[in-house]
Amino acid sequence: MEINEISTWVEQFLEQRDDDYFLVDIYWNKKSQKLEIFIDTDEGVTLGECQQISRQMQSEFDEQAILSDDYVLDVSSPGIDRPLKLRRQYKKNLGRVLSVEQTDGTSEIGRLENINGEGIFLSPENKGIKGRKTTYGQEKLILWENIKETIVQIRF
Repeated sequence: MEINEISTWVEQFLEQRDDDYFLVDIYWNKKSQKLEIFIDTDEGVTLGECQQISRQMQSEFDEQAILSDDYVLDVSSPGIDRPLKLRRQYKKNLGRVLSVEQTDGTSEIGRLENINGEGIFLSPENKGIKGRKTTYGQEKLILWENIKETIVQIRF
């Protein structure tokens, strides 16, 4: 089975469940026979939930002979260090600091204030004195079509 077919199967599998899981990304390494599936919900995913879904998927894969007999299945959440892939992921990151790379090559770092059908509203981070509280400028709209990659910034 090709990756597009596997992806469609996983999406249908998740839609049939009574919860709110959705597919974020999927990778298939034919050489190592490893299938990595990244799932999420609007509230986030726990390790236990990933394990449960992994067992259920593996059972279905085996019953339906979707993959060869010798494969590795890894189901996990995307993690904070992975780029946001879907608009739906932005909602749970409201108030967090994002690094947004745009299609014109420019980048913005700022706090995600809001999202809508047009794009995201980001308050750019002001350059301040190290050790002092970060301040943010006037929020601005970045259109969806201008976003190349977005990564949540980890702040302590």
